[in-house]
Amino acid sequence: MLEIEYSLKANTREEIRKELVCLFLQEKSGWDFDEGKSTYKYIVERIEQYVIYLQRPAPLNKGFDFIVNVENMYFKLNDSRRHRNPSHKDIVYILMIYKQSFAREYSKIQELIKRIFLCENFNIAKEVQDLSPFVNYDGEAIPIAVILCCIKWLFIEQDVTYWNWSGRSMLFNHLQESGLVFDDC
Repeated sequence: MLEIEYSLKANTREEIRKELVCLFLQEKSGWDFDEGKSTYKYIVERIEQYVIYLQRPAPLNKGFDFIVNVENMYFKLNDSRRHRNPSHKDIVYILMIYKQSFAREYSKIQELIKRIFLCENFNIAKEVQDLSPFVNYDGEAIPIAVILCCIKWLFIEQDVTYWNWSGRSMLFNHLQESGLVFDDC
C-alpha cells in the first residue's frame, strides 16, 4: 500500500471534488488479475496520535469511492465488531452523547459542522483545542476534532460518490433529523 500525505486546498464543493478526483487519477493501475491492484492510503488529517486517512480503492468496485479511516481508534457496529471507518450511525451516536454530556460546548460543535458543510477550509483541531474530548467505546478520551475531521471527509466522500445528486447534504440532513445541527445554512 502506497502512503501519501495529502492536504486539501480547495474550498468549494465543486473544486474539492475536482481536486480529489484529479489526485485519484494519478494512481497507477494494476495490469492484470495476477499482478493485483494498486492500493493507496492518503493521510489527510493528523490530530495527536490519531491519523485520518482515505483508503483506495474502496471494496465492491465503487469507482472513485474511498473509505475514511482513523488509525489508533475503533468504532463499533452493533456492539460486536470493531472497525476503523466511522459510519454515519457512529458519528450520530458520538455527537448525541457529546451533546448530552457537554451541552454548553455543543453550540460550538454545531457551528463548526455548519462551517465544514459550507466547505470552509480551516484548522479544525485549533478551533476545538479548548473543548472537552469525547469518550469512545473503549473508554478512551479522544479529541472531538477527530470526529469533526471524519465528518469533513465523509461529506467529501458523499460529494464524490453522489456528485450529480445531493452529496454532502445526505449526511447533513441525517445530522439535522437527529437534532445535531439546525438548518440556517
